[in-house]
Amino acid sequence: MPETTLNRVENAIGEFEALIADEGGDRSGLDAIIGAWLPSARERFDKLAKQTMYRGARQLKGVAAEIHFATSILHPSANPVWCDAASLFGFLGLCRIRPEAKLKLGVLRGTSNPTGRTLTLNRKPVEDPHEILWHRFCSQPEVKLVVHHVPGSDDLVYDLEWRDAVGPNSARNIVMCDLVEAALRRYRKPDDPRPRTAICEFVIVPARTLVFDVLLHADVYPEWRPQVRIIETGARGMSDPNDPSRDSDVLPIVERVEFLGWGIERFWAQEIPDYIAMLREVCDTLGWDGQRFRGYRVRIDYPIFNSEVDLGVEVPLEPADGAAGSQTPGAAS
Repeated sequence: MPETTLNRVENAIGEFEALIADEGGDRSGLDAIIGAWLPSARERFDKLAKQTMYRGARQLKGVAAEIHFATSILHPSANPVWCDAASLFGFLGLCRIRPEAKLKLGVLRGTSNPTGRTLTLNRKPVEDPHEILWHRFCSQPEVKLVVHHVPGSDDLVYDLEWRDAVGPNSARNIVMCDLVEAALRRYRKPDDPRPRTAICEFVIVPARTLVFDVLLHADVYPEWRPQVRIIETGARGMSDPNDPSRDSDVLPIVERVEFLGWGIERFWAQEIPDYIAMLREVCDTLGWDGQRFRGYRVRIDYPIFNSEVDLGVEVPLEPADGAAGSQTPGAAS
């Protein structure tokens, strides 16, 4: 190679190193700056950064899951201004990485209605924590749950009893399901000071993939156009969709919402075995027509540990005649 060419290459390398040092501090810092300008570069940078955070959280927390999934199924309540919410959630390939690691699973509902009741799918009050386990979809032998009540709240925290299992031998599939009656507002008054609500999932276990589905009955939020936000919970905990100060806690990460169509047969997820069978059983047990639901999905690689995945809802105004509207399946969603 001619000496003049070598000199140009050497100068270009020196200039690039100076650019990295002056503008980014290091290569990852420069990647962050470039990612803010170029969508393709940003997506690659975000995934690498999230993967790095997953690996660190996995080692420090001492537990991790291959798949974290959560499904919120909203249906008009007996009281027409509220929605009932069936929740299907769990972890597939949940492992204990370190022998001393412990895991608490918080079931935090954050409902709009403080009088909403948490029930089994058979509409019976939950008296034993194992009643929310969906036994036939869980690994055998099942894990043992020890319940703790959150003071001043109906929220529960469950400790998992791992026994002596660790590493691949500790891998478990844990699937849970419950129903909250009158969980979220379906309508609001014109003078309601809280015009928004949210459907959320909390990342409390390091996971390779999060699959977060929201399935809405045709008469629930028919004009909804979901947008996803990743919120840093930090010291402030669960976010309030009506608190604009929480906008500063939104992480600059781009995730997408996919419209799945109408009818539970369209909601298949390759990451979740028996998912359609689970959805059918929920609808059949509750007497809900599965073809009257439309679905939305947020699929995230390496969701950020201790973050909140938030789908905000502008609550519709209550109809003047007090009657619920109806949307025909197949119409624009």
